[in-house]
Amino acid sequence: MLSDVLAEPPDQGFNRLLMAHFAFQERPARLPGARTYGEPRIRRIRRENRIKPLFLKLRFEPYNTPQPSQTGDSNMFKYLTFLVIATFALTGCAPPPAADTSADLAEIKADVLDWIAAFNAGDADAIAALYTEDGIVMAPGAAAAVGQNAIRAFIAGEIAAAQAQGLTFTAGESSDGVVDGNTGWASGAFAVNDSSGAVIGTGKYLSAHERINGEWQLVRDIWNMDASANPGQQLAEAYIAIWNSQELDQIGELMSADFKRRAPDQNADGQAEIKAFMANVHDTYANFRIDLEATAAADDVVFVHWTSVSNGLKTDEQAEEIEVAGISMLRHADGKITEEIVHYDTATLNAKLGSTEIPHAN
Repeated sequence: MLSDVLAEPPDQGFNRLLMAHFAFQERPARLPGARTYGEPRIRRIRRENRIKPLFLKLRFEPYNTPQPSQTGDSNMFKYLTFLVIATFALTGCAPPPAADTSADLAEIKADVLDWIAAFNAGDADAIAALYTEDGIVMAPGAAAAVGQNAIRAFIAGEIAAAQAQGLTFTAGESSDGVVDGNTGWASGAFAVNDSSGAVIGTGKYLSAHERINGEWQLVRDIWNMDASANPGQQLAEAYIAIWNSQELDQIGELMSADFKRRAPDQNADGQAEIKAFMANVHDTYANFRIDLEATAAADDVVFVHWTSVSNGLKTDEQAEEIEVAGISMLRHADGKITEEIVHYDTATLNAKLGSTEIPHAN
């Protein structure tokens, strides 16, 4: 048979050899010990020089490709199986479509607007109700207020200080936020306005929210004021620093020669009088200091929210500190403070000291 095949034209002879090889593989297994001739002899023929070029030619010409063997079918099946499994795996790993959280985010941002509206209206109860029972407010220059009661008390004090200065807040035009399930956050900017509506300061906030019984509530809230290039704020900080250090020789660098102070306790005209007044306060009160709470500046004016702290009179020192909140309006020109107008709670001071008059007033 092999001699007949080799006598045929090259293409036909090689095709017959391959077909014989495939047919040989598809036959039932022979009995043990039976001789087999097909496969070893076919392999030897493939290695001959006159057959190899034809084999390469057949691999690149589809119409001469032999019928696939069982081994080829098995490889194709494995390949298709791999493709199917990979397709399902990739499809299963794909993330689900993102949920529409726009309505929840709008509700969270509405809470921020409600907060500002309630503050301007002087409603500390409404603001406290926006927080969870264990909510926390972390305001600049103050200890954290934990729980609704502490938040209510803190906000009430801030409202009183703002109203005394004629200040209100407005929300910034841009804000951001994200909602994920029952939690979310919002951030944005705000402005501080004086009684005329002019912006005297700006700040930013970040609030965390949680959905409880279908309603969004604040769980954490923090804000701060932006740094300002207004020199009035630096002058205010330097003024408070002199009050606490009693380095009165620096007054000449900070105050103008015609500086004026107007206050319910004592007025002062000129640098010499303000030096004498500051020294008298320290001589009167034990461990006296002034804590700077906040500042807001615009043009040639800076508003200063401060708290005076002492252990009472030196002649009757108390273990408990006495705190009195106050507000100053400073005017400045050419890098120096020209005027100070002061207001503070004299009634609280006198009550805590058990006095009917301001002890340090001359």
